[in-house]
Amino acid sequence: MNRITLTVIILIILGVIGYYWITDWSKPEVFEDSNRPLPLGMVAATGEAVSGGAVSGPAASESAEELLPRDISQILDPSKSVPLDSIPESITVLVNRAFLLPEDYIPDPLKKVKIPFDTTIVTEKNSLRSEAAMQIEKMVKAAKKKKIKIVGVSGYRSYARQKAVFEQSASAHGKEHADKYCAIPGSSEHQTGLAIDVSTPEISNVLEEKFADTKAGKWVAKNSYKYGFVVRYPKGKQKITGYNYEPWHLRYVGLKTAEYLYKNKLTLEEFYNVSMNKENKEWRNDL
Repeated sequence: MNRITLTVIILIILGVIGYYWITDWSKPEVFEDSNRPLPLGMVAATGEAVSGGAVSGPAASESAEELLPRDISQILDPSKSVPLDSIPESITVLVNRAFLLPEDYIPDPLKKVKIPFDTTIVTEKNSLRSEAAMQIEKMVKAAKKKKIKIVGVSGYRSYARQKAVFEQSASAHGKEHADKYCAIPGSSEHQTGLAIDVSTPEISNVLEEKFADTKAGKWVAKNSYKYGFVVRYPKGKQKITGYNYEPWHLRYVGLKTAEYLYKNKLTLEEFYNVSMNKENKEWRNDL
């Protein structure tokens, strides 16, 4: 082998090594948060579906509740937190302004909730997913035995209905007002069929913070977890959830998860070790 041939071979070898060193194929492509690549098919806040990347959430047939460790206290260690759940059908799905539901998502099956509502006119708001409907009925009956009246105000709300509410508010009061007081389409938990706003005749069935000071509000805060519900936007957690305090907004997450969140005073965002923009001072409402 002459000197020229040897030099060419060495240059080729060095070129190949240099190419792999520059491109570094050993590292998978991830998103900005390297610890939480966006799950396949998840709708980001831009409204665009992600077409690639590893699925970090549970399978469609599972929920975070099924993925909890036997020793649930392990979740207090951030490294042991459950995978982020962005599967629309899951009872533990995380929905907020950063994690949106698809426009065409309609929970199935929906069931009419057999509890008193603030109006006798029956619309989609009288419905919830079957499991949530059954549990809210049990909860209202239990409260009634304590001579406490709980009234449903708004359950399921479709993407189309949420869009109409948002656009109506924007038209009447301006987009800035609508953005502050209404959930943008896709960001409302009501679309999951797992959330319901409740009130009481004590305050004429209105949705206001004073609900927390009523007999019904106090009972709900202490007992809703027993039926798989949590007060989704608790007081003092605005920087974490991105929403104002809403003592009337209940979210069904299942008995096991609800008990864990209640006893450890955690929101779903904390459960999944995510948080909304802490610098944002303009908190919203899921209405």
